[in-house]
Amino acid sequence: MQDSHKDSTICYSQQELRVISLKLIEGNECDELLKISDELNQFKDSVITSQDSIINKQILKIAIKDTIIIKQDKEVSDLNNQIKKDHRKLVWTKIGWASTTTLLTAIMLYTLFHL
Repeated sequence: MQDSHKDSTICYSQQELRVISLKLIEGNECDELLKISDELNQFKDSVITSQDSIINKQILKIAIKDTIIIKQDKEVSDLNNQIKKDHRKLVWTKIGWASTTTLLTAIMLYTLFHL
């Protein structure tokens, strides 16, 4: 039972107190640096999240533009096909008018010379 009544006070020398205080200061500095590092990591994470959002919006814009380009390509193709059809109609209309004019001229000349 003598151990339980033993003095629990520990005495440190000046050198030991200096070492203890330096370790305490170093520990406090490490804690502060850890807090700063955590804040930096949180900031970097928010920047990454923001950049991911921007990238996703850019990808969406590209997809929309690709859709628009595909629609415009289809419209251009349809218009080119319509131009070809209209050109063929025009050619056949010209041929029709030339044939009709030739036929009417021939009938008129025949009638004029045979009367």
